[in-house]
Amino acid sequence: LSGNKIADAGLVALASVFEQEVAALEMLDISGNALEEGGVAALAKALSGSTGLKTVRLASHPLPIQELKTRAKVEMDGQKLTDFDVQFMAEVLSATGDVGPPTVPAMSLGYNAITEKGAAMLAGAIGSGSLRLLQLNLR
Repeated sequence: LSGNKIADAGLVALASVFEQEVAALEMLDISGNALEEGGVAALAKALSGSTGLKTVRLASHPLPIQELKTRAKVEMDGQKLTDFDVQFMAEVLSATGDVGPPTVPAMSLGYNAITEKGAAMLAGAIGSGSLRLLQLNLR
């Protein structure tokens, strides 16, 4: 689906389909579309329950969904991540908390294309208590 003009309404529609387990889908590439916060949030929430999906590409780098869900150390330095990548990761991490907020031991996001907007999205997830982050590196 990369390189199209899919915007918020299209992502929300896709999210409703992905809320059901789509076992054959291992990678979703929606890079090069007209991404907006609402659609990215809906898609992240829908895909956070997927067991077969391994990666999602919103921009230039695939995001490791299953690794995020296991709450492992997140090392994404120099991957050209965008604000939407950060929003998507925060949404997936926040949605995987079974009992209390999920705890991520460390997240390294240095040398990316994250702006104040992406930082605010990450801060919102941490500040709202929906994500517990022990160490953050933004270099």
